[in-house]
Amino acid sequence: IARVRVATDSEAEYLGVIAELSQLAQARGQHIWVFRHGGDPHTFIEFSESRGAADHRSLRSLTPREVALEARRSSLVEKLPGGEDLWIEVALRGAAEPRPA
Repeated sequence: IARVRVATDSEAEYLGVIAELSQLAQARGQHIWVFRHGGDPHTFIEFSESRGAADHRSLRSLTPREVALEARRSSLVEKLPGGEDLWIEVALRGAAEPRPA
């Protein structure tokens, strides 16, 4: 999850960079989603999904194009507190069945 603020005059370029990163990620079976804050149109949350922690875009080796895009993205955004956390899915297999009320 990345929580960022984007200046109005940089928004189109930011979204273009994220769109290209998303296309490159999809080729590896990964996904990137972007959501705009409902009350602050300059704040976005990026969700990046991968098959596992080692394959995540923040940890894996990137192609030269991805390195350039990530650098450009970083120059367009203001990173907000708590917005660069890596979250790892917890498997719920075998979780206890809900008890009847």
